[in-house]
Order: sequence, then structure tokens, then C-alpha cells
Amino acid sequence: MGAPPEEIERVRAQWEEQQGGKPTIEIYPENIQAFQLLQATADQWEMPTAFGGRVALPLTEIEAAMRLLCMEITPTLSLRVITMVRAARQVRQAQVEAAMSKR
Repeated sequence: MGAPPEEIERVRAQWEEQQGGKPTIEIYPENIQAFQLLQATADQWEMPTAFGGRVALPLTEIEAAMRLLCMEITPTLSLRVITMVRAARQVRQAQVEAAMSKR
């Protein structure tokens, strides 16, 4: 929002230090709506061991979330959400497997 690049990098470095090495997520402007949908439907995809291990977010649920959030229903937005769900599910699956291997 008009901040000089040095200030942006300083704040980013400070934020990353506060996170203690946790992975960060960068959301590009064209993906903001898809990320909002991802968050709105998180209870349906965040358990990768459920539903036979599949991505448990059918297109009907994506469309329902779009309507609820008053978003324009487009194929591009739907595909963005599906792509994000798959990526998030892979990360979550790796976390579950790592936790299981520690037992």
C-alpha cells in the first residue's frame, strides 16, 4: 500500500522470525476468493484419512460455499479451490503420517 520495498522486507523478516520457521502461505490477489472458500470449507477437507482418503470436497459443496459467500460462480474459481484443497490436503496428510510414525 505504498510502503517502500525495504520496509516490506523488514516487516516480512520480522513476521517470519515470529513464526519460528513454520511454513508461510502467500496468497496472490487472484486467489483471495479461492482462499476464502478454502477456509469456509475447511471442516470438509482437513481430515485426509476420512472419506476413503479422497479430497472430500465435491463441486456441489464448493458451489454452495460460493453462494453463501456471495461470490460469482465461475469454473476458474472452482478449479482454483480444488487445486488449493489438494495442496492443503497433501500437507495435512504429511502431518498426519509424521505424527503416526512418531508413535
